[in-house]
Amino acid sequence: MFFQSLFQWSVATLGVLTLLSCRKNVEQTTSSSLEVAHNEAIAAHKSSDPTYLKYEDSLQAYFGDLEIDLIIHYQQQQAQLKNSDDFAVFFRNTTTLKQSLVKRLRDYLVEQRNKDKNFVIHPIPWFKEIAKGMEIVVMHDTTYEIFLDYQVLESIAEKTEGNADDEFIKLMELCYKPHSYLPAWITPVSDFDGCSQLGSGKHLEALKQINLTLSHHHLFMREIAKIKNMLMSDLLFKKQYCESSKKVIEEIQKIIAEVELKESEIKMLKGRLQQFSDPKKYNIQFNCSKSNCIYFSEQEKGV
Repeated sequence: MFFQSLFQWSVATLGVLTLLSCRKNVEQTTSSSLEVAHNEAIAAHKSSDPTYLKYEDSLQAYFGDLEIDLIIHYQQQQAQLKNSDDFAVFFRNTTTLKQSLVKRLRDYLVEQRNKDKNFVIHPIPWFKEIAKGMEIVVMHDTTYEIFLDYQVLESIAEKTEGNADDEFIKLMELCYKPHSYLPAWITPVSDFDGCSQLGSGKHLEALKQINLTLSHHHLFMREIAKIKNMLMSDLLFKKQYCESSKKVIEEIQKIIAEVELKESEIKMLKGRLQQFSDPKKYNIQFNCSKSNCIYFSEQEKGV
């Protein structure tokens, strides 16, 4: 009886293993077929797209085969967007692609400078034609950066079904200036620092747009959470404000009154108002657009 049971168990196990093996083979075949289809689509695009053919040599001067294929995939994905869900995936892929391309461009600069110490960096204005929605910018005549063109992305989002992507891109336009590392509510004194424009109404407008975007859908929660963290950090911890204390206090009071916030956030904002009553104690500076405020970057340098 024992050996009969053992035999039956062995047969059953063999059947399961055979089934798993078959399933794995099917998955591998499917994956292989998808990869072949993807490669064929890329090859077809390269041979027929007039924009690609126009800039093929230029692309190959800056990017490798992998980056070029990813750029073409970006074009194809952009053309196939149907709804806000598609756009959310596309936007995240765009952010990842942007980072990869910037890394490759900086590697390119290192390679060129190793060959020629007098190498001069050149603009790449044509890139926005082949990758609509992205723009390569020369920063300080020394390096490349890629910025998203939210006006182009807004026109793309308008063509899809649903409003979540439209409202999200409007939020991004409110929060990011063209060709800048800094959010739109900062008046820069350098690439990475400046005084906060709290008191001008930009924080209130951005927070209201966040609520409006989330009222449509939570598709962009990850990106919106990052923006809200930046806004709240500016409200609660920034030391340099461009406007007068009166304007700064008035906008925070409006935010508390008009924006849907967590109780903990309201409590922190009220605590911030108390700090503004004694700015010297908390090293808070106002009217920085009209006077020379001290920035931490300057303090660290001993300026």
